[in-house]
Amino acid sequence: MPELNELLKPIWHAFSALHVDKYGKASKSQLKVLSHNLCTVLHVPHDPVSLEEHFRDDDHGPVSSKGYMPYLRTYILDKVQDVMFDKEQFEDLCWMIASKKNYPMKQGCFAAQDAFKMWSLFNFLSEDQYPLVICFEEVDYLLRRLCGTLALRWKPESLKTKIVEGQEGLSAWQFLSCASSVLLQPDVDKSSLSMSIDDIYQELVLEVVKKGCLSKRSGRIKVCTELWFVLRRNSLFYYANADMKEPREEIPLHKGGSIELLPDREGRRCFFALHCPEKTLELGAEDARRRQEWVAAIQTVVRFQQQGRRSQAWESRAERRVDRQREQTRRQELAWMDQALQANESNRQMELNRLQKEYDLAESRRHQDQLELQQQFQQELEKEKQARAGIEARMAQQAEETVFYQQRIQEVENLYEELRSARAAEQQAIKEEELAHLQQNKIMAEETSRKKELEQQRDVRVLSHSSPRNDGRLQRMCIVSDRLQELQQEKLHVKENYQQRAREHLERAQGNTHSWKQRVSEKERQIGLLRPIQPGDPSSTVMSFRGNNGARPYWRRQESRTPEEDTVDRLQHGIARMET
Repeated sequence: MPELNELLKPIWHAFSALHVDKYGKASKSQLKVLSHNLCTVLHVPHDPVSLEEHFRDDDHGPVSSKGYMPYLRTYILDKVQDVMFDKEQFEDLCWMIASKKNYPMKQGCFAAQDAFKMWSLFNFLSEDQYPLVICFEEVDYLLRRLCGTLALRWKPESLKTKIVEGQEGLSAWQFLSCASSVLLQPDVDKSSLSMSIDDIYQELVLEVVKKGCLSKRSGRIKVCTELWFVLRRNSLFYYANADMKEPREEIPLHKGGSIELLPDREGRRCFFALHCPEKTLELGAEDARRRQEWVAAIQTVVRFQQQGRRSQAWESRAERRVDRQREQTRRQELAWMDQALQANESNRQMELNRLQKEYDLAESRRHQDQLELQQQFQQELEKEKQARAGIEARMAQQAEETVFYQQRIQEVENLYEELRSARAAEQQAIKEEELAHLQQNKIMAEETSRKKELEQQRDVRVLSHSSPRNDGRLQRMCIVSDRLQELQQEKLHVKENYQQRAREHLERAQGNTHSWKQRVSEKERQIGLLRPIQPGDPSSTVMSFRGNNGARPYWRRQESRTPEEDTVDRLQHGIARMET
């Protein structure tokens, strides 16, 4: 069975040339005609009913290439045998359908047969992807060979001018247009061009390994006849002449064969025998070199058939595809590496930009901090200068205040001296008053005792002497009693005068004390000697004969009192005692 892709490529061109709608679908009537023609050239029995049954569910619309492909494979291509059809006739049918629409014959185009062979070469060299395109490397390979046989100078730069940016390859009709512009030169012989195209066509498409004239000995009398032999990948054909219209015989080589070099004899030089399972041929070349070329070519074909390999052209194409795949992979890897490098470079540049921004930001912050520190230092310096000026002013003021306070302290000391002298005078007055009071109490006590004695004596005398004799005594007693009453009144008067004088003296002492206290407090306030009164410790206790927190004695109750306050308290205490 032939290669499926080699059959699908011409059919794809034929299907694309049908009258399809905007969705790329063809009517079933056109597909029926195409299927019938394909079955005819491929020598496959045609079943028109199978097409209707296959598309029974799609009766109301056309069929796409994807929908036609399963039918094509199942009912046509799977039944094709390699030895049953003529590949050139099959491709000629597909070319006839496709060229009517896509390659009209006009000035500047290939001849019909040359265009067909170039189209077949396109199918052979194109990639196995649809829509079909031929890569630029294969175009360069083919045109370089053709220019080499025609002695033309091939310029790959001319091909680059026809490449559209982003295009992966050329379509069949773009390829024909490009090849015609390169090969159809005024100084190129058309017959030479046709022969060059035909040679490459037979080598690549028809897989012709070697062709040429050989002498064939046949018959009982061993008559030598010159024939045109064509060696393909699995058979050896010979024709009557080089036109190769109808082969006289085909010798299959897929079953194997061997070659034997025959010795030279009279009338037989440079002959060799080809032994096949079916028959043996004796062939002769013009010279030993040509015979060796034919022997090597036949042995190569037999070896390829035994190894299950195709022709050298197929292997060269496969190697070029592998090389392109490797080159594409290498380019992809290089592109990926380039992208990775660009990404790394971009990341590196971004990192550098980020570091630069961070550095600039840090530098700006450092500069700003430096300015702020400088301003802060300047402000602190100004504050220090102001503080120093203030301190100097306060020191000058304090110096003045010190002088003033020294004067005030001197005045206060003088006041304290005056208060001390006043206190000494008050104490002397108090002592004198206390002495007077004691003397008065003594006199009163003596008078009281004398009064009691007189009253007792009177009572006794009254009781014991009730006679007139005692009248004089009684009279004297009355006088004494009157005297006592006068003394008592005088005592009361003296007492009242004493109390009045003591009160006046006390009020005067209190007034003097109060005025002196105000003056001293005012001086202390001016000088700054006064301090706020701190509360006492509530947990402090006093131990006395009455226990904890007992009443303190009068003279220990106010330990922080001034001497003037003590004097006032003693005077009030003396007055209270006198009243009692």
